[in-house]
Amino acid sequence: MIKVNTKNIKSALIILCLLIAGKAFAASIKITGKAPEYAQNSIELNTFHDFISEQHIRLGTIRFNAQGAFELEFNLEKTSLCFANFDGYHGMIYLEPGKSYELVFPP
Repeated sequence: MIKVNTKNIKSALIILCLLIAGKAFAASIKITGKAPEYAQNSIELNTFHDFISEQHIRLGTIRFNAQGAFELEFNLEKTSLCFANFDGYHGMIYLEPGKSYELVFPP
């Protein structure tokens, strides 16, 4: 007869559930920087719902203060290609949940 240690099985199941649950929740992303040329302006940061329909999902709005400093925080579930259109530019960046980024804008 095989003897099963239920305590070890329960522990393994709890650890497995925690690992799976950790992947299912979004993590915060923080974007900061300073661009005096963009003072008092704003730029929308978007991502795609999917690459077939190319439907945009707004992640947030970067708002530049009087000195051009900005800070944006939002949650993201997975690494995503994000983009912004501004002053004739089309900026793109991959953002990873739980990370912080300092952006540099063209003058």
